[in-house]
Amino acid sequence: MLAATATAAALLVLAGCSSSEPTSEANSQAATSTSAVQDSTPASVAKPVIPVDTSTVSQGDAVAKAEQYLAYTAFSRPGLIKQLTFDEFSTPDATYAADHVTVDWAVQADKKAADYVAYTSFSHAGLIKQLQFDGFTAEQAAHGTASVGR
Repeated sequence: MLAATATAAALLVLAGCSSSEPTSEANSQAATSTSAVQDSTPASVAKPVIPVDTSTVSQGDAVAKAEQYLAYTAFSRPGLIKQLTFDEFSTPDATYAADHVTVDWAVQADKKAADYVAYTSFSHAGLIKQLQFDGFTAEQAAHGTASVGR
C-alpha cells in the first residue's frame, strides 16, 4: 500500500502536482493546452473517401493480365492493348486495363530498349524507329534510346 501511494505521489510530481488535488496552475495549463488543441481542429473533419470499384469482372481480369505481362516484359500502351486483345479481351476491356495499371511508359521504353540492345546492335535512329514501331511515342522512344546510350 505504501509503495502504491509513493508511486502515485511521484506521478503527481511529474505531472506538476504536489498532491492528489491538481493545483489551479495545473488546471490553467490544462485548459490552455486543451483550447489550443480545440482551436487547431477544424469544425468539420472530412471523412476519407473510399473509392468504389466499378469495374466489371472482365475489366478486372484484363487489369490482372496486364499486370502479369508488365511484371516480366516491357510494353508500350498500344502494344499492351494489342496483346490483351490477342488474348481475347475486348478492345474496351484491354484499353481499360492499360489505363488502370500503374505503369510509367517511359520506363517501359527504357526496358524495351535495353532488351533490344542486349541481343542485337542498333543505330540511334534505328532503335528509335523500332520503339516507335512497337507503339511507343516519339518522346518515349527517344527516352528509351538515350537510356541505353544510343
